[in-house]
Amino acid sequence: MPDATTPDATPSDATTPDATPPDATTPQDADTRSPGSPVVRPATPEDHETVGRILVTAYGPSGMPPEQSYWEELRDTAARAGDPGSEVWVAELDEQVVGTVTWAGHGSGQREVASEDEAEFRMLAVDPSARARGVGRALLDAVVARARRDGYAAVAMSSDGWMAAAHRMYEQAGFVRVPERDWSPVPGVDLLVYRLALLRHTPPPGVPDRN
Repeated sequence: MPDATTPDATPSDATTPDATPPDATTPQDADTRSPGSPVVRPATPEDHETVGRILVTAYGPSGMPPEQSYWEELRDTAARAGDPGSEVWVAELDEQVVGTVTWAGHGSGQREVASEDEAEFRMLAVDPSARARGVGRALLDAVVARARRDGYAAVAMSSDGWMAAAHRMYEQAGFVRVPERDWSPVPGVDLLVYRLALLRHTPPPGVPDRN
């Protein structure tokens, strides 16, 4: 299933396809962000319920029937956090969790469309109360920064067709559609694949060169 993105990007968030966003951060260096900016950090067990609530709210417009098992998957933050290769991150504003994304690196059971040399992310969502404050873009920038740091050649993800606002944010960040990789996890759900190519570079020591 796709990431449930409810982004809040504005034209001022736009960047070129392969340029590292100037405010890009990862959960490891989130404390370097300027005051008033969203802070991205790893989720703690205390955050899990809030993350599930944000995701369920984000999927409200999806039209999924109440009996769809994916609702429980959205709520089950602990399962994603415990999946080797996966990391659940949150974004904070004023010390309140208002957004989330799941990083799916090598070995993650959350990977759906990424090839060996691609990073992937899932379930990027923002609480409605925090939209238009840069939260969605901060989470996206953190994913891209992590992918660059870990030496991936690209970032890939899939998104449902109804997430038009999310698609605009991805395109502003340099992601492009890869229609030949579109897929359908279940009948009636058609997912669009987006990909961001990253600049060739020398990966950190111990990380294989995937370019």
